[in-house]
Amino acid sequence: MDDGSPDNCGAICDEYAQKYERIKVIHQRNAGQSSARNAALNIATGEFICFVDSDDYIAESLINDNIEILLRDDSDMVAFNAI
Repeated sequence: MDDGSPDNCGAICDEYAQKYERIKVIHQRNAGQSSARNAALNIATGEFICFVDSDDYIAESLINDNIEILLRDDSDMVAFNAI
């Protein structure tokens, strides 16, 4: 998502989208985090969705661990705080 970023990230996103068909890019004016995430949800096709911000660090097992929890507990969502 290029949410009105003033740097070159929009072009970088487009470059990755050309290389990997799973990547979809949305260009929009900066309307805030909620607007950007809602735009992404509107085009999402996956069974699971995880939002990670550019300043976040995630453990290598985060996605797999959370999918296991979702499936094990038949949950709709997993929410957690940063450590």
